[in-house]
Amino acid sequence: MRALYHHRTQGRDVEAVHIRGVAGGLRKTGYEVEIAGPPGVEADPDSLAAPTTGRKLSFLGRVARCAPQLLFEGMEIGYNLVAVPRLLARVRARRPDLIYERYALYNAAGVIVGRLAGIPVVLEVNDTVQVDRTRQGKSLAMPRLAACFERWIFRRAAGLAVVSGYLRDQVIAGGMPAERVRVTPNAVDAARFDPSRHTGEAVRARYGLGRSLVVGFAGSFTKWHGVELLIRAFAALSEFPEARLLLVGDGARRHDAALLAEELGLGGRVIFTGKVPHAEIPDHVAAMDVGVMPASNVFGSPVKVFEYMAMGRPAVGPRYVPLEEAIDDGVTGLLFPPDDFEELAGCLRRLLADASLRERLGTAARRKVLSQHLWEHNAHSVVALALGDQRSADYAGGTARASAAQVLGAQR
Repeated sequence: MRALYHHRTQGRDVEAVHIRGVAGGLRKTGYEVEIAGPPGVEADPDSLAAPTTGRKLSFLGRVARCAPQLLFEGMEIGYNLVAVPRLLARVRARRPDLIYERYALYNAAGVIVGRLAGIPVVLEVNDTVQVDRTRQGKSLAMPRLAACFERWIFRRAAGLAVVSGYLRDQVIAGGMPAERVRVTPNAVDAARFDPSRHTGEAVRARYGLGRSLVVGFAGSFTKWHGVELLIRAFAALSEFPEARLLLVGDGARRHDAALLAEELGLGGRVIFTGKVPHAEIPDHVAAMDVGVMPASNVFGSPVKVFEYMAMGRPAVGPRYVPLEEAIDDGVTGLLFPPDDFEELAGCLRRLLADASLRERLGTAARRKVLSQHLWEHNAHSVVALALGDQRSADYAGGTARASAAQVLGAQR
């Protein structure tokens, strides 16, 4: 069994983590997986390039940042002229049984090639034209055309693997049959994020954390991650003067975050690590006592939450539906009203004051991840979507259906 994973991303940061994760999950279900991206792009979760800070921007990154919105959308449409022949050549050379594509606005390459080659296509949907899709503060220039593209693409896919219930409801309301939609939240590699393999001692020694209680965040310093909200909440924890805030990552708002920490008199109590390779994230999470997702949105599924949970750390996040789906309040972590730093401080206060609570929630969090949120769980949903496409028997003479069913049966 062969799968071709197609994407139109820069292959950096969380996108690369997700690409590698899904590919690894498909491999565990018995597929050979080839990843196909834009020319010159490798999906590398350990890259230290940081597009959001303006350093080491790729050509695609420069275009995404600088081009006027109308021109950028025109280039997104035009990209199909490059992607379709490249993807079709890969398909003819590799003869995959499945095309899995990370959906991107205007990107019709996967479903076009799937139709031409007679191969089922499953789309991974992280957002839609209906969500707040602003790029560097610029709204869509052609929203009606974008919506038409999206409907055309979705209806020609074997199925959609959406990352949240919010997106599921959106695409079903848009006319996609419910049986062709599966919710597959982001997930984690439990072998990499294994608390028995990572103690965090080296990270604690590197940053002089000693035996301090550590509140942590790992991710990008962007507006929608709300690091400044976390800093304000941490500043309210006056009864824990020895606690430290470990901020792992980089991004456009890191300078603002550092200024705020100074203004609030936190000084050396807040540690900014800068960006680290993804391979080192487990050690950094192991150095934390609590993992925080300060802010999010109504449709996204933050990978970092599952990484905290896999490492046996209680996760704290805002009460958005995707996070309510991930974090069981009071069982695997704690939830607070969005944008409320005082309530976030209250959650942190509870956890820092109670080691037994931290241990209980952290143990339950890892248990939940192992049972529901591994990449191979997502891969099973992808295979099921492909098998659910009634055309698949015509595509592959029934071979793909029988082989994948055997794989699924062996995994149960």
